[in-house]
Amino acid sequence: MARGTKKKERHQRKRQNRQRELQRTRARSPYRVIGTSGSTKACYINRCWREDGLANILCLRTAPGGGHAMGGFLVDTWCIGLKDAWGRLDITAAQFSDKVLGQVPHELELVRVDPDVALRLVAGGIRFAKENRFRLPRRYERWTAMLGVGDTDSADLSDFGHGGGLTYVGAMEDLESRLIDCTVDEFLARDDVDYTIGMCDSPLVDGDTKEVDGITDDMRDRLLDGTRQLCFARGIKPHPQLASACDLMIESMLQVDSYGDDDEPSDEDLAQSTDNIDRLLSFESGSGREDLYEAIDQLRQFVEQFETPDALVQWVDSDVNAG
Repeated sequence: MARGTKKKERHQRKRQNRQRELQRTRARSPYRVIGTSGSTKACYINRCWREDGLANILCLRTAPGGGHAMGGFLVDTWCIGLKDAWGRLDITAAQFSDKVLGQVPHELELVRVDPDVALRLVAGGIRFAKENRFRLPRRYERWTAMLGVGDTDSADLSDFGHGGGLTYVGAMEDLESRLIDCTVDEFLARDDVDYTIGMCDSPLVDGDTKEVDGITDDMRDRLLDGTRQLCFARGIKPHPQLASACDLMIESMLQVDSYGDDDEPSDEDLAQSTDNIDRLLSFESGSGREDLYEAIDQLRQFVEQFETPDALVQWVDSDVNAG
């Protein structure tokens, strides 16, 4: 068997194993727990979303055991469907008011809306994107689960489409990055597609999402491989929940306000990350929480080999670039 074929098969098995891990952990993820046990406290949408074909949605939900989580969603009802999904797992009502709603430009004119409207638009945005062959945002399932979105195959599409077909408004580069199995020229040449090419950024889009996702994907895989190698070298069996522990640690980093900044993480950032791990673990119960604590202990032993968080990041970067 050719060397390239073997490498391709290894990558395929790795992806399949990853999908199985995700299926096992999805039902008990903190996002799903909030989505099934929490309730929506406030939900906002831009007043002219029907006229503009672009729904900017912000939702604040209560979390079990106290506290709140928020989700932000951008839904293109004329063409692409769900364009962006992001949020915070631990936010106060005051922070949501001041740091989220307070930063929205007045011209967007957010208004309160029934949570069922937001749920319908987000679920419909997922179905619309799939049916029209557009890529959905990476890790969108986290925040749609937090909102309480379930099966989307039969989602209501009465708010979607424009002029009997699709109307794309936005940058050429954005359209190209979202199309799955055709070129921009092929798409725009369709009889059922109208378009206006130009910049159409939303003030509620989390612009760092794509870059951060790429970084965290690499870090997650490297942390998992490195910790497993350390365990084998010490004659220790890697914990079955080690992959979930890696996801948990990275998620705790994503919830730090300054994550992704150029500066090296401060002691306060590290303390907040640790607090976030405890917060995320609070959604677990019984043996599930104990297993994750044991797996996190193995992960921490590996991470402690690096003198600083920056050294760990440089190790990840150097390995990825070498590959």
